[in-house]
Amino acid sequence: VFRVRPGEPYTYLSTIRNDSLMPVTILGRLAFDDPPGPYGLALLKDPGRISSEPENLRPFQPVLLLPGAAVTVAVVESGDACADPDAEISGRPQAAGYPYVFDTFGWRRVAYVWPRFSVTVAGCVD
Repeated sequence: VFRVRPGEPYTYLSTIRNDSLMPVTILGRLAFDDPPGPYGLALLKDPGRISSEPENLRPFQPVLLLPGAAVTVAVVESGDACADPDAEISGRPQAAGYPYVFDTFGWRRVAYVWPRFSVTVAGCVD
């Protein structure tokens, strides 16, 4: 549970794995108002250090994933208008998938990545 105010940033890590038999290039997240891009994404400077601390992050750039390969990305979000760090959490948060844009052999596609955990912002839970 992230306890942030509206507009305040928060960061978490997510692993994207290529379970297909073909290489894919991760181009970024799908933005509904803009072309696909790296908005809110960063890569780890040291992939052996699983940390979202700013000093371990570098700007996102497209990543080629061979079959079976994986990459850990840092996802940087901002608290929505509903964010309230003092809100009580009741009920069970729902997991959400995030649309990523990838390219394989010149075909651009969208696939959802589902984190292994629920990303919840206090105050923004139904």
